[in-house]
Order: sequence, then C-alpha cells, then structure tokens
Amino acid sequence: MNTTLFSVARAICLILLLSLSCISEAQQSTAVPAPAHATAKSWGKHGMVVFGGKPALFASHMPMFHAPHDLQVVVQFHLADTKVHDELAQALINKSQFWSLDPEDFDLQRLSSAPATPLTKFSADFFEGHFERGGQQRYLGQTVIVDKVMMFRPLKMENKTETQGQYHVIGQGKERFLVKEIDRRPDFDVIFKLNEFVKPNLPNIIKLPTTNLAFPEASSLKKPLLSAKNTHRSPGVVLYFETEDLK
Repeated sequence: MNTTLFSVARAICLILLLSLSCISEAQQSTAVPAPAHATAKSWGKHGMVVFGGKPALFASHMPMFHAPHDLQVVVQFHLADTKVHDELAQALINKSQFWSLDPEDFDLQRLSSAPATPLTKFSADFFEGHFERGGQQRYLGQTVIVDKVMMFRPLKMENKTETQGQYHVIGQGKERFLVKEIDRRPDFDVIFKLNEFVKPNLPNIIKLPTTNLAFPEASSLKKPLLSAKNTHRSPGVVLYFETEDLK
C-alpha cells in the first residue's frame, strides 16, 4: 500500500515539474526584448534650455563632453497644448530669462539630418529656470512637437587657440538670438538675446572675438551687431551661460 502511494506521489511531482518547465520556457519565448534604441550611444535624458517668444519657441540641448550628451542640438518646436504654448511664449517675452525642459528618455541621434526614424515629438516637463538647479516646475507632461532642427553638431574635443567663435543667428524679427558653436574644449554654451536695434540683415553665422571662457564684452559686440546710429545702445542680454559642463 505504501509503495503504491509513493509511486503516485512521485508521478504527481514529475507532472508538476514538467508543467513548471513548460511555463518557464513559454515565458522566455514570449518575453519582449529591450528596444534597440534604448541601447543606442545617444540614448538618455537630454535636458534642454527653452527660449524664444511669439514667433517661435526653441530648445537647445545641454551638452557635455561625453556620451550620450556629446552633441550640440537646437530645435524649433511647438506644444500640442496651444494654451500652454501661448502662455510659455508670453512668459519668455515678459522676462529676459530662459526656461528648461526635462524630457522623457530618447535617442538624440534621431534629431540628426537623416535618421532612420526621425524624432517628431516627445513628452517633457517645463521649468522656469534650470530644471536641475532650483528651477520652478510650471507645466507637466507636455507634448513637444519638433518643427525644425536648427543645429546638430558633434562636440569637438580639441584645444583651440582661435580668437574668434562662430555664432548662429536663430529666430526672426524682434526675437533673434545668438547661439555659439561649441568648437573646442574647454568651451562655453551661451544663448544671447539680441535687442530690437541690432542690424536686421545679419548673416546666419557671425564671428565674434572669443579669447577665454567668457562671452565677449558688450563693447566688442557693437560694431558687428549695431548700425552706426545705434552704437550707443546695448546689443542685447545673455539669457543662458554654461561652462562647468564643458570643461
């Protein structure tokens, strides 16, 4: 009798073990692998400086000299929520300041000129000021629609002794900005808001004296930026300046 009970128990155990093994194999075969882009060199959380106004809003990636942040990227964008978009644009006009966005993780290479799958939108939280340095959270979970990539450049790592830096003119009308190409190490990232008296016909890229880790003095900006009748005026104001992340 005991022998019979032992045999039955043994058979039940074998059946249970086989069942568990089959379930485990099925789970392994149906497991969803991690998306390929999640392992891309430029995958990560790419905080951005937000600036602009009524004509257009812009976001500039906060770069560093290491992956996944070793790219200088500026995009023009709008928000899916038109009410928030207008409020943000007005806030940027009212104060000479920058905002920032803290986005979901994505592959920054998808903003290059010819990616396999271009990045057309992403979700982000918006902060008045720097989102990692005491900025005030204002808008959560906003859908950012990418309208145009204004700049996409890998960072250059070499030391340079050039005395001039190249600055991209971004924007139009009264809302124009200078963004410096990060072309040496160490370097600085700067966004300079031009005032309304600056020459209307500036080229897309202008050269300005750059001899140290500081934005040029106002006196050296007047000749390239202001017409003769306006040289007594200020050419603009620095909205954002960063050098600690670019040493």
